[in-house]
Amino acid sequence: MKIALDLGADVPACIHSRPLYVMGIGESFVGRRVPKSYGVLLVNPMASLSTPTIFQAFSEQGGGRFDSRRGEARPWPSEDKAFIQFLQTDTRNALQTPAEVVLPQISEVLSVLRGTENCLHVAMSGSGATCFALFDTEEQAATAAVDITQKYPNWWTKTDSLVEE
Repeated sequence: MKIALDLGADVPACIHSRPLYVMGIGESFVGRRVPKSYGVLLVNPMASLSTPTIFQAFSEQGGGRFDSRRGEARPWPSEDKAFIQFLQTDTRNALQTPAEVVLPQISEVLSVLRGTENCLHVAMSGSGATCFALFDTEEQAATAAVDITQKYPNWWTKTDSLVEE
């Protein structure tokens, strides 16, 4: 995992390929079970975004260190609605605000995702520009992907599922 983290903050999460509660820059994580399977929609506005630029913007905006605002990873709720509430209120991506300043299309993608029918939660992934939305089912995510692709044909979309283990 040390080698993976040296390659990039997202690499350990990709190696695990399962839901993780991640803190810092990816050096601290705990595997967690999600309450149920969810549909996932990934959207990228296909605009170039440099990770070092986002880290620089984070620093310039007084971001400081990448410590979790809540300390150690805690168990997340095992009930569906409480889990979604937890995601909305107790998690954050410290790089989202600087990324939105550097690349305003991220704000547009997040807004479009929030406006999709049946959307449960929206956030930016990593240092951007890919954003994601969770849905109750993969079919709902697929329907949202079709709608977004029709309105924004130059955006990249991909659906998948976050599977209950």
